[in-house]
Amino acid sequence: MGNIEGFWYGVYHYTEARLAGIPLSFRQNPVAFRVQFVVDQAGTVTGTVADEMAYDLPAQLDGTFDGSALRFIKRYLNDIGPTGARARPITYNGALSDDGTTLSGTWSIRGWFGFLPVTTSGTWEAQRYTPAY
Repeated sequence: MGNIEGFWYGVYHYTEARLAGIPLSFRQNPVAFRVQFVVDQAGTVTGTVADEMAYDLPAQLDGTFDGSALRFIKRYLNDIGPTGARARPITYNGALSDDGTTLSGTWSIRGWFGFLPVTTSGTWEAQRYTPAY
């Protein structure tokens, strides 16, 4: 059974966007992030995230971890996302590597453009690290 408690550094990639189920063509650079996970004995996960944009974009997370599978929701603190628009909760699903040093998985955002549903999704990975302070 693995442990994700502590600090991680990673990157997320945009891979797809759909408007009313129709694929959209777009290009978005990968975004680096830092995250700190706190896990209680029941497997409840809380923590903080900072997306490294032109400035750090802070967010909080809450979810579950069962020893290998991780699921959490990320919410930006100021309700403003990376594009400057109103932020939607972002669902992350992932797994801890067998050696306990890497997390990887997928993410997705669901929202609306007028009355049409919009979904943006991608992949992410992170490595353990020790902060320099």
